[in-house]
Amino acid sequence: MLIPKVGKKIFGCEAIFDHAAKSNQSKYPWAQNIVSVGLLKQVKGRWACLFLDFRFYLPLKTIQGKKRQPR
Repeated sequence: MLIPKVGKKIFGCEAIFDHAAKSNQSKYPWAQNIVSVGLLKQVKGRWACLFLDFRFYLPLKTIQGKKRQPR
């Protein structure tokens, strides 16, 4: 799923470590990390994934950093 937007204040976007980056690619691209859950099922002799749900994955450090600090 691609969301074509421009800017730094896009929900779910941050510099995420890419374990599969090649030597000429950035190890920390500006991206969204989406986790999906699906059911694998054979349909007419071929495997198909029937998506059930998805969520934006936000690392714990991001969530804790955005909480309001008590005064």
